[in-house]
Amino acid sequence: MGGVIGTTDPLTLFAHIVDFVTPATIGDTAMAYNNNTNDGRPFREQTNFTACFVENAAGLLVSVPASAVRRSDRGFVGYPRGTNRCLYNCDVPAGITAGAWVSSGGGITAVKDQTGGDGAANSASRLTANGANARLTQSVTLAQTNLLFQMRMKRLVGTGKVNMTLDNWTTKTDVTALLGSSAYGLCFMSQDTVTNPQFGIELEASGDQIAVEFGDVWSTLISGAQVSRKPQRYFNRQTTTATNVAQSRMAAISTDAGSWNGVGGSLFLTPYALFAEVSCEGNAGSMGVVTGITDTFCTILPDGSVTYGQGGGTSASVPAGTFQFGLANINRIACQVNASGQKQIAVNGVLGTDGASGTFPASLAHIDIFTNGVGSRSLFGLGRKIAASSGLWLTPAQRTQLTAIS
Repeated sequence: MGGVIGTTDPLTLFAHIVDFVTPATIGDTAMAYNNNTNDGRPFREQTNFTACFVENAAGLLVSVPASAVRRSDRGFVGYPRGTNRCLYNCDVPAGITAGAWVSSGGGITAVKDQTGGDGAANSASRLTANGANARLTQSVTLAQTNLLFQMRMKRLVGTGKVNMTLDNWTTKTDVTALLGSSAYGLCFMSQDTVTNPQFGIELEASGDQIAVEFGDVWSTLISGAQVSRKPQRYFNRQTTTATNVAQSRMAAISTDAGSWNGVGGSLFLTPYALFAEVSCEGNAGSMGVVTGITDTFCTILPDGSVTYGQGGGTSASVPAGTFQFGLANINRIACQVNASGQKQIAVNGVLGTDGASGTFPASLAHIDIFTNGVGSRSLFGLGRKIAASSGLWLTPAQRTQLTAIS
């Protein structure tokens, strides 16, 4: 056991801290976000993916280059991979001309004259209902799968209902409450076991107008039509080709130059303490906070419990309902293990049940943060801060203070 006792803020006891919101880095080469160069930074994006946009704290979409960390001043954006099958997802008029979007019902007129969520002029489309129940629909050839359909929308004129479908209007979802007014709102629906989806938008009232951008249709990694299934929070523009956007997977690999788990040494091969600050929308399965192959697991479960395991033996845990879901809720998690294999956890000021008989591997291929390496177990939310320190053992009072939410 080790560590200094009595410091006002227990976070200052940690030797390695990465703040994804500020950002700031303590104890390492500064954390860089615009590429994945192996330069000694604590973590790198380990997946090559298509350049995309993520939302910042002001609600503006900011560009993320390919192979860079999906981050804004809200934190690291952690969601699964997906192939976006919605063509002409911002340029609807060109899609109508190309035959990708088909107007029906009362008929829709589309003009690309709207400012997009990233502030770019004429990058989003305005839809006008020429009659009642005006529809735009797009068809895709796809084997049976679970689907998520989302599109950023805001109301321009009118008050009528706006609906979405994935099965050519056999069923539809009213997304009126999700529409934005001055800014875009993220409207979405999900449906399981859909074959050859025909997805689209319906304006029920003649004369209504909405602005739309970043239409996405993803094959989801989660089974079951749970209400908790949430939309993706990264966006890409596309026209004629469906694009695969990989999972957010930030990791420290054993061959990296960094000190978290690389040639500079690993923080997880001997007794250590760990801290994470996250927000999470939740999903149908467990979500990873920190994962190291078969040895290190800090996991959020759908019932709001959190478990922490290191090596064999039993896991430390906090009870259901301790973790608070929702992107507006900040959660703080502290875990630690000592040389005897005793494991402890605290979440949001709640001290958990201890685990026992923890062991340490001789080497560790990688440490993933805000996922367990599998897309379905991504954080589904925002990673704000992470810290670790070898040989640190926090008192119950320090763990409570460190994780308390005011």
